[in-house]
Amino acid sequence: MCSSDLVTCGCRLKEKNCKGSNEGGDGALTSYLSRPPADSQTHPWSQERQSPIGSSNYFEIVYCTGDVFTGFGTSDYGNGIIPLKVKHVGAKNFELSINMAKKLFPKVKKVVVVGSSAGGVGVTFNLHHIVRNFGETNLSVINDSGIPIFGKYLDSHKVESVVKKWHVMEAAPTEMAKGDSIDFEDVHRFNSERFSHVKYGMLAADQDAVFQMFFGLLGGDENSVKYSIERAATLMDSASSHRYFFDLGRWH
Repeated sequence: MCSSDLVTCGCRLKEKNCKGSNEGGDGALTSYLSRPPADSQTHPWSQERQSPIGSSNYFEIVYCTGDVFTGFGTSDYGNGIIPLKVKHVGAKNFELSINMAKKLFPKVKKVVVVGSSAGGVGVTFNLHHIVRNFGETNLSVINDSGIPIFGKYLDSHKVESVVKKWHVMEAAPTEMAKGDSIDFEDVHRFNSERFSHVKYGMLAADQDAVFQMFFGLLGGDENSVKYSIERAATLMDSASSHRYFFDLGRWH
């Protein structure tokens, strides 16, 4: 399974085997099931590359909600006269989609969930949904370049505003959130305490160019990404099966 990034929004929903939208209702899943062409050497599932998961079934959750899979409601960005409503329902879509994956593969023995960029944030935030459905399997979860959003390294007021606009509190388990807001400090601590046994890996670069830009919008500086992944590593150290792989550079 793969939680992918924004590029999937425009093209994937046009695929005839994709019944998707960003409505977030019971029947509105941004997901589709397919098996990539075996002769596509550029695809990670390609058997031509001798991938260990090259012959696996493939389930993708597309990303169209602009909330890094943490949203659970609708916000109006209009000017007071002309409304501009955006349905930030990424977390809801993730939950519905992972539930569907379980129904499609009820007896699966091995599951690999990979999230890249926004999807990396998504698999981390929604790890409880993954474990609820596939916790009894040989489960591996990989966060590729989904840098955690720690308010202490950003402008806390801007982060809180985003949390409210995306309705993140409505998506978070009660035990995850502290008080009337939530921070990825809470997310990583929750995952480390509750799911220490789950094989979870995080890949990141200390100057990730995409998150440098994103964090800049949230009041961060040139060290925000580096400090964030270092803090995530500290929290992950307490979990027996969590691993991190950090590199120097701006790759994403």
